This record gives sequence, C-alpha cells and structure tokens, in this order.
Amino acid sequence: MGPHPSRDPYGTVALSWEQTSKGLTARIAVPEGCDGTAELPGCPPVALGPGEHVLSTAELVARAAA
Repeated sequence: MGPHPSRDPYGTVALSWEQTSKGLTARIAVPEGCDGTAELPGCPPVALGPGEHVLSTAELVARAAA
C-alpha cells in the first residue's frame, strides 16, 4: 500500500506497508520531537523514536522468539 502521510503540529507522520511472502513490511516516519508505538499483527509492540523505520513481521517474530 502506498504511503499515507498526515501532517501534525510537529511534522509529517507517514505509513506504508506491503504484504510479502514472509509477512508484512511497514515503513513508518515519525517526526522530530515525537515518539510512537507500532503494533503489527502477531508481533509485540515496538517503541519508535523520531525518524524513518522499516519493520518486518518476520524479523519481529524471530526476535521475540530468541
């Protein structure tokens, strides 16, 4: 799915995702001065600070199992 940007008082928040053969990959942008939490299907929540993030459900599940 293409990016879904949204403006907030601190900058642009954006999310895009794609379904792969290994699961879901999400690309998330968090503006400076902000933080957030990503909750992807079947994965524990992930705290996000400012910047660009790429999260893969396959990697998050493997990391949680380790």
